[in-house]
Amino acid sequence: MFPPRLAEELRNRAIDAIAAVEDPDLRAAPDAELLERAADDSRVLVTENVRDFAVLHSQWMARDRNHPGILLVSTRTYPYNQARLGRLLAAIEQANQMSINANTITFL
Repeated sequence: MFPPRLAEELRNRAIDAIAAVEDPDLRAAPDAELLERAADDSRVLVTENVRDFAVLHSQWMARDRNHPGILLVSTRTYPYNQARLGRLLAAIEQANQMSINANTITFL
């Protein structure tokens, strides 16, 4: 959902990040596979897809499965405009510094 530039900027700030479009195996992967991969790689998943990932999170918790956390991005809070990338970068960086809790959803 996010441009590779966001992941690149996060990596420049020493935050381990990958955009799904950077990995050919993830480009067209279903949501469940994206969460699996994030969990396997110990990466927090960042997405605008609130509905589907809230359901996946609930399913994982019901099955006692663990994930490093999910950051859900509101397009109302971060509308598509010129300031969006910079604002998202700052918010993700701040969330990372505050230590995102495993098995939780955090709204940005």
